[in-house]
Amino acid sequence: MRGRVRNALQQVATTYNLGLVPKAAAAGVNLDDVLQNVTANMAKLFRNSADQAEEMEGLAVALGVPLLDVMRFNVFYELSGACTSMLANDYKHKDIVHGRNLDYGSAGLSDIVVNARFKKGAEVVFECTTFLGYVGCLTGMAPGRFSISLNQRDEKDEVGNIIGYKEWNNFMLAWQQGAQGYGFWIRQSRSQRLSWRDMVAAASSTLFTRAAYLAIGGTKLDEAVILERRTHAVQLARWMKASLRSEFPELAKVSYANDFDGKPFVFVCNSDMKHADEARDETAWKLLNALAPRGYGVKSVKGVMDFEGNSTLHQGLTVETTTFTSEMVAARGIYNTQAKCAVPQYSNIGSGLAPAR
Repeated sequence: MRGRVRNALQQVATTYNLGLVPKAAAAGVNLDDVLQNVTANMAKLFRNSADQAEEMEGLAVALGVPLLDVMRFNVFYELSGACTSMLANDYKHKDIVHGRNLDYGSAGLSDIVVNARFKKGAEVVFECTTFLGYVGCLTGMAPGRFSISLNQRDEKDEVGNIIGYKEWNNFMLAWQQGAQGYGFWIRQSRSQRLSWRDMVAAASSTLFTRAAYLAIGGTKLDEAVILERRTHAVQLARWMKASLRSEFPELAKVSYANDFDGKPFVFVCNSDMKHADEARDETAWKLLNALAPRGYGVKSVKGVMDFEGNSTLHQGLTVETTTFTSEMVAARGIYNTQAKCAVPQYSNIGSGLAPAR
């Protein structure tokens, strides 16, 4: 297993050096300098998550690799990723089903996917799907309370130009001001016993290191929202039921997308609703066009797993880079993960879904 983790770190380094570094350099950002600064200032930058900093240092020793390699692996998703998150009403059980595909632009990661359970005594307080060598959580669930998944977001200007890499010029500054990486923050939430409303409020007000999408599901029908986050604030919210936003003072003045209002589902890939990037984010628009006229909810837990695994476009990546599909039902404590998803088949759209009632 140690060899698999080292191999994954090498694969990430290759993708990082060949793909991300040149793109960032074109935007005037030296990613190597950023990561070296983070590594050199871990004690200060991880003051909100000292245990995770210690874990990364321990991993470097155990794997026999430089700490910089472990750090790169742990911030890689905040630089590059392509995923789908979907929240849908389950009318039979009167709760929310949360499905997510994680597409990662680096090979070898499916071999080190694990489901982690965090316990307090005999009680499971949090579950997440993560990677050996990664100390955060990108997908997780607090049984009886909420589910959450993170999607990478390239923030755009008013005309739709990607400005994401330029954000990394401010990465160190944001972290020095107390900003948190998303994966580290999600994991920290495991011990706070937050409700869905608490989690949405916290996700709306926390200072983060860069832009992202956060999909958060609750335990009751319609408790579902996707936040389009900037570093300092929420830019836009996608509600399954827009009237719920009145319950969140933190989001009272935030714009919201009405594309999903009143529908029994809401989803996100890697594009803003304002800037429909069909070349990169074809999934969201195919799903919306296919499902919106038909008012689909879900008919089974397995249905969402099949729908996510078979009907989701893999963001232009090879099938090997879709590392896992997870499906969560916080109300019933259901958490399933399938690594290495099947080749997507759009002919199956709706096969795991049922008309809303």
